[in-house]
Amino acid sequence: MISISWDVESEKWCHHEKDETLIWGAADEPLPFSEYRNSSLNLTLKKKEGNKTGPIIGILTSANASLPFIGNIDTFNRLISYVHENGGLAVVFSSKDISTTHIHGYTYDPITLMWKRVRTPPPDFVYNRIPYKKDENNNEFHRLLSWLDDFSIPYFNLCFFPKWETYLILNDNTILQSFLPETKLIRSKKQLNDFLNEHGQILIKPSASSKGKGIFTLHQKWSESLLYRSNKRRMRTDVDQIWNILQHEKSFIMQPFIQRKTYQGRPFDYRILVQKLENKWHVTGYGLRCAGVNRLTTHVPSGGALLPSDFAPLHLDTIRNIASETGSTLDQSLGPVGEFSIDLGVDTGQRYWIFEINSKPMIFDEIEIQKKALRNWYQQILEMSGFPRSDIKDPPLTHTSEKGG
Repeated sequence: MISISWDVESEKWCHHEKDETLIWGAADEPLPFSEYRNSSLNLTLKKKEGNKTGPIIGILTSANASLPFIGNIDTFNRLISYVHENGGLAVVFSSKDISTTHIHGYTYDPITLMWKRVRTPPPDFVYNRIPYKKDENNNEFHRLLSWLDDFSIPYFNLCFFPKWETYLILNDNTILQSFLPETKLIRSKKQLNDFLNEHGQILIKPSASSKGKGIFTLHQKWSESLLYRSNKRRMRTDVDQIWNILQHEKSFIMQPFIQRKTYQGRPFDYRILVQKLENKWHVTGYGLRCAGVNRLTTHVPSGGALLPSDFAPLHLDTIRNIASETGSTLDQSLGPVGEFSIDLGVDTGQRYWIFEINSKPMIFDEIEIQKKALRNWYQQILEMSGFPRSDIKDPPLTHTSEKGG
């Protein structure tokens, strides 16, 4: 292991290994030597062949006019702390923070419990945690993509998975077809009305939403009107009113409403975490999420609740097959993909349904899944950046609540 520190006066990193000539970062930049440690931020890095030390991991997020970075700060802190404990340097940065020779980012100092602005060479790996889809569709983001290519920096999951496009990709896989609800992009009022007449009750959701936002159902309970239901309200409506709303909003998809299994009268589904290690897809774990009282979705921040995983266990061979086929299919079209989560439902006839695929999985409240996911995540990065994966510690038994990060 190589000892390094951040020099607060010169605002540079240096190592403290006598008689060592070291390089680091994607550009193999020299890492200067110093006998002195004028900093509370002291770390140890791994070393691989060619006198290269690292890894430097860039955690990509967004910024706004008042804050240098935004997102789930607890998640950033957790990732950075684990990397620093296991022989790496991690910094949070936005696409505004890159230059041809370095990035300006922020890392967490566990001694002072403060964030510090530091400069590093282009990192050995970039992990995308941009929280908003709009920030993946601007000139700065496209400049970042070119920058990654210029330095041959590995990454995975560089964009959100849009629901409609993801459905089309997965539906081309004959094995996955039987797990996918019939899905259509809403293009006209007639199409909406025909789908309602065919199924009686349907689910509508924005193609670009996440965390259950904007989802509602329509149910033909009366001859001339519909029952509209979302997490926040119920009301009578009709196709004309719904179409007036949909045509002025972003794209929506519709599916037949699936009657899920219930717990105390409330529907529940599964959140399955899938990660790639040594070029194979692994089910890291799964948790059960139960909808809140009079709620439509099971997301914990929207009123959902956790259930013990042994309450309704899944058939693991089936789940592993779904995970592997989903990962391989997404990798071909939206890759490189390194992790994702599956929102999976089971109907009253015991049939499995893929409701949604998330490219930036939320934090799992189940501590064992959280620990295993963090270890796997870092092993993935070490594998892709060419650093040794030995001596990785298990994460501590701490708890990070599910906040969408």
